Amino acid sequence: MDIKEWMNLVTDRTHLARERALSQLSSLLPGLGAEATKDLIEAVTSELGQQASWEGISGLFLASREILLVAGLQSVAHDFARFMLPRAVEGLTHEEVRLRTAAGELLGGCGHVLLQEAWESSSASLLAIVDRNFELDDKQRGMQASRVVEQSFGLKKTTDLVHESEGWRNLDTTLAACVHLMNACGELVMCDANTERLTSFTLRARDHPNRFMRETSLKLLTSLIDGSFKSDELSLTVGKTEELALKMSKSIAKGLEDNWSQVRYAASVCVRHLLAFSPVHVRERLFPLLIPRMCLNRHYVAEGVRLYSQETWRTFLGQRGRELLVENFSETVAYYETQCEADNHAVREAACQGFAELSTRIDEACVIPEVKRILSALIICFRDESWPVRDCACTASSTITVRFPQEVEATSLLPVLVDLWFSHVADNVPSVRENSAMSLADAAGAYGESHPICGTFVVRDLCLGVIHSVESQPQDSTRSLLKEDSHFGAAYKLARDNDPELHTDKTLYSCGSLAPKLRKGGCMDHGFRRNKEPWEESDGALRLWGRLTAVSPTAGDQMFEDVVQLASLDLRFAHAPYLLETLWRQVAACVGVLNVDLVSKSLPALARAMKTSEASGHRLTEAAAYRAEDALKRKLGEEAVRIALAF
Repeated sequence: MDIKEWMNLVTDRTHLARERALSQLSSLLPGLGAEATKDLIEAVTSELGQQASWEGISGLFLASREILLVAGLQSVAHDFARFMLPRAVEGLTHEEVRLRTAAGELLGGCGHVLLQEAWESSSASLLAIVDRNFELDDKQRGMQASRVVEQSFGLKKTTDLVHESEGWRNLDTTLAACVHLMNACGELVMCDANTERLTSFTLRARDHPNRFMRETSLKLLTSLIDGSFKSDELSLTVGKTEELALKMSKSIAKGLEDNWSQVRYAASVCVRHLLAFSPVHVRERLFPLLIPRMCLNRHYVAEGVRLYSQETWRTFLGQRGRELLVENFSETVAYYETQCEADNHAVREAACQGFAELSTRIDEACVIPEVKRILSALIICFRDESWPVRDCACTASSTITVRFPQEVEATSLLPVLVDLWFSHVADNVPSVRENSAMSLADAAGAYGESHPICGTFVVRDLCLGVIHSVESQPQDSTRSLLKEDSHFGAAYKLARDNDPELHTDKTLYSCGSLAPKLRKGGCMDHGFRRNKEPWEESDGALRLWGRLTAVSPTAGDQMFEDVVQLASLDLRFAHAPYLLETLWRQVAACVGVLNVDLVSKSLPALARAMKTSEASGHRLTEAAAYRAEDALKRKLGEEAVRIALAF
């Protein structure tokens, strides 16, 4: 390796050049001999004294770390680590965050070589930095944020409004440096007085307003757990171990329910390490606090958190998972109740999924006393402004109703649930309409035909009341059609894409699922969303007919003529293809169980409507109509359907 040429690369102002130099160094270091390594160290040491730019110093810091990690056993590495250690600590107070990050990584490299010596030499300085920056008032943070913005962009920033992630100086990078150093030194420094001070800082950081600080503190807590529970001296003191675990568990539990997914993930890693090293009797004391949070995170929307939590559950709880849920069932239900009111929509969604799981996989004797509490919490989510939350609440409430029909009826909440299921059958979101129809039909199947509140005949009548709503849908054919014979397909979309009335001076909304949770009675309660379109009511009614037919073919027969009448309408509004797609999908799914004479009688009208849909130009509608035709052929025979289509 040409050291001079490499040195120009590693101190270059561009990040890509420095990365190339570090990659080259990593590939060559294992093959360097002692003399070549010594020459390289001397060159780095000499260049470091001449560098003025933060980019050059950062590149040399990271290069030094690589050298220390590979050449740690060589005697020259110890002298080099002692030389670099104070410079790494000094780098933690630099104004540039990327240099501070590199200094923290270098500190870990020094700890890899010097071990306890590195901690004893630098821990007091690190803790002094943390102590100065841990609690800054708003004025100090505002001044710091203004200084950074002015230095970086040449702009003046008001100190009146400071974001929660701004103005904390070098606290985050210093805590990250402690993580690197603790990972290198491990149990060798666990009985040091400075370690106890650092543990105290870490436990306090669970309530820090800066989310990056909370995340880094949990990573540091993981390092402390690894070192503490591996330490022979600490492990011999059972009372000390148990006390430390209980203290740490509160911070971990706080992280497991944090609003930010990165913090949750850091806490999920931390809880795995805590369970791995804690004695069995200590684990049992931690379970009432940790089990509900660990269980909910198995359903959390962020994939990293969800998959990691599922793996932790399988690894450390295994076959005992269900038993532990039973033992901590009341605590779990109470925790899920609080999460149904969380500000994060993803948390509310996970809580609904968790309730569905508890209701189906835990022993009946355990669930029945909590049915009313569970349903009350789900009803709150059923009125959520976020449609994924409503979707999950819908299916979860149906799941528990199907399993415990008598107990649900005894709670007096069944009329509320029926009203919510039915109102959401016409929801603005198709998946909510589908799941609401499924939920209402499944619940009706659980109660039978003649139940006065949720029987299949009651649901049939509700469905009949809205199935023809599309007949009042505004046609608006002059804006929806490009030409008279173009009923469906791209013509509708093209006509609307460039319509100024539809796209000018309109409010721009983000995805509803990202909206924050407003309190009960707020203007964004589900009943205050945009008005339902008549075609959406008919679409939901068709979905409900399909689901209800699977539960009660008699009810399906009684509504079939209305479905045929709907199929025969000349629909010319923008969303007509989607309505007809739903109609033909339901016909294809239901015709096999319907009365054969009834289907045969309606075949001519169905055939005329199918021919129109099969030539509509809308691919999904055409495919659904062809599937319905195949189902009719299986029901009545190919010849009968072919003749009907010929007319």
